[in-house]
Amino acid sequence: MCRCWWMVTLSFQTLAIFMVIFLFHYPILFITWLNAFSLFRIKLYWFISLMRSFHL
Repeated sequence: MCRCWWMVTLSFQTLAIFMVIFLFHYPILFITWLNAFSLFRIKLYWFISLMRSFHL
């Protein structure tokens, strides 16, 4: 009982720390994620056009 409660408190503390770090770095992460997503989308479009040109 006691050990389980300690683990729950510890997990909540780590979660709070991660949330603070995430909120602090959120704009940078969002911008990099957006850039990566747009790059992936461009690659996907290029791959689809390549497949259409080869008629696969």
